[in-house]
Amino acid sequence: MKTIWLMPIAILVTLTAPSCAPVTSRMRSVASTAEILPEPSRDAAPGATNAPAAGGAPAADGPLDITLTGAVLMGLENNRGLKLQRLVSEIRRTQEATEDAAFDPALSAEVARNQSKAEQPGSSGGTNTVGEVNGYSGAASISKRFSSGTSVALEGSAVLADSPLYADEFDTARAGISVTQALLRGRPVAVNQASLEQARLDTRSSLHELRGFAESLVAQIESRYRDYAL
Repeated sequence: MKTIWLMPIAILVTLTAPSCAPVTSRMRSVASTAEILPEPSRDAAPGATNAPAAGGAPAADGPLDITLTGAVLMGLENNRGLKLQRLVSEIRRTQEATEDAAFDPALSAEVARNQSKAEQPGSSGGTNTVGEVNGYSGAASISKRFSSGTSVALEGSAVLADSPLYADEFDTARAGISVTQALLRGRPVAVNQASLEQARLDTRSSLHELRGFAESLVAQIESRYRDYAL
């Protein structure tokens, strides 16, 4: 009877022994994989891991070390509202320069050349072309508007014609000066600079607004810095 019961036990051990080897191998593979993968941080958000940062450098852990001066400079550099306020000031300065340009001297010049055929009556009653007439002309002027409403312009022009029908050249020249005074109709002279003065006031106002915005931003950054630092 002892021989009969020992044979099934031996057969059972023989059948279960090969199946244990793959399980042991699989457990070793899982263990080696767990050593390679980093353990997720307990404070990280769900699904986040302590993966290395770009460039192979490890991700920074812990609080950000920054001084009050550094926080202020960073806020002034990256604040979108401050950047917009700076653009407004630049626009106001451009408008002021445009209004001031109305009182700058204006210079203009023009040169032209024309050509035509020179004809004379023929012996049979027709016309014969004897050559070409070359004409040259030029003009230049300079003008300036003053704050008093006076406009002064200096002009000059010249014309030269060369024709094969005549031995001498034809030329003319003229020069002139003109002065124009606007009628104020009882208004002061400052009326002529009303647009320029308004542009200057807008520029100064935008600069004060920019300064006030920057001071308010610095105060907010200092307040938040002390709240987080203390």
